[in-house]
Order: sequence, then C-alpha cells, then structure tokens
Amino acid sequence: MSSPKLGIITLQRKPPDALTWMRYHVDVGIQNFYIWLEDTDELEPVLKSFGAQLQREKKMPIVVYVEIGRVNRSTEDNYTDLMTRQQNFVNKMITRARQDGVDWVFHIDDDELLHPRSHRDWRSVLSEVKPECSSVHITNWEGFSPEQPTGSWITDAGVRYMTSKCKHLYAAYSNGKSASKTSVGQQAHGPHHFRGGKECELAEDTGVVLHHDSRPVDVSNTSGQRSAKRSA
Repeated sequence: MSSPKLGIITLQRKPPDALTWMRYHVDVGIQNFYIWLEDTDELEPVLKSFGAQLQREKKMPIVVYVEIGRVNRSTEDNYTDLMTRQQNFVNKMITRARQDGVDWVFHIDDDELLHPRSHRDWRSVLSEVKPECSSVHITNWEGFSPEQPTGSWITDAGVRYMTSKCKHLYAAYSNGKSASKTSVGQQAHGPHHFRGGKECELAEDTGVVLHHDSRPVDVSNTSGQRSAKRSA
C-alpha cells in the first residue's frame, strides 16, 4: 500500500522559527502547507521560496499555499473571532488539499511540532490507522525551554516536555490536536478536533503533538518529563 500524502493547515501571526518549523515537518513526512498568515505579509515570499528550496533538497514535491488574512482590529484578539477564522480556513483548505491529492491534514499552530514516536514519520503512522477512522486525535505534551536556551526551541536539546502523566501540574492546554482525512464531509470542530466521521484516539506511544510554552515554569521536580528527539 502506498504511503498517504500529508498536509498541515495552520493560522500564523509573526511565527517564531518559521523556516525551521517547516523543515522539521518536511522531515517527518509533510509535503503540503496551507498557511493563513496575519500581520506578517512580508513572510509570504520567504515561505514560498523556502518551500522551493526544500523541494530541491528533498527531491519531492513541496507545496506552500499562503493566504494573507485581513483582521478586524476591533476583534483581532477576541478568542471567539480567532476560532472562527481558523475554522473557516481549515474547512476551506480541506477541500483544496483533497484537490491537491492530499490524503490527511493536520491542524496545528506554529508553536507545535508533530512528533512520531514509534515510526520514522507520520506517513507510516497514518498508514496503520484503521480504515473506519475519519480522523485521529493526538495527545499533546507541554514543552519548556531551559533558563539559558542554546537556540531555536525546535532544535534545543534542553527543552523538556511534560507527558500526559503530569498535566495536573501544569498545561497550557490538554485537549490535544487532530489529523483528518480529506474526505468530503470532514470539517473542523473547534481547534482540537474534526467532525464528519469516526474519530479514533492515537496511542501516546505512537505519536504526540509537542507544544512549546515560552512561560517560565519550574518543572525540576516533576515526574513524567521526557526529552523528545527532534530532527530539524
């Protein structure tokens, strides 16, 4: 059976480490990026140029589709308005991704990484999902940088992650994120899930979403910490 083609749908505003984030995800099996870009218009040609560079390096098609988002300044920081913008863009991009031949899409943010744990990449992970599953829900781990970071949070080996076993101590969120097939009828259901078919839970030892929180938190005496090898 051939490997599925994968994409990411994301809303970004002044994203940190955008190119490192993109390279990391290409290395774990992502080929198509669908980006809603707010307040960072100048980044569009940079992202597209970098996508072309990665395509030459990896010798495989890499698609970077960007839409520039125009924000109502009176509501731009309103959580409900943000969720509406995200959901509308995700639903629109599911259709576009399907037309592009993409089989599965993830909806994540620019401070999150898709980390396959039991497989080399996410194509292998999703190849083993049961056929009746229209979407898979993925657990998130919370990440914290050391007091003296050595560079990008994506490549810094000192970043530690709280697993689900210690989320009672601290978590910016604990709802996980999801991947969906691009089948007709699939839609975003808030920022954490999809709806339209059966949702299945991905085992934590198979893959997780690494969410990086920039706030200082003392996690020195907690159990359930893990380091996550990242290949960017």
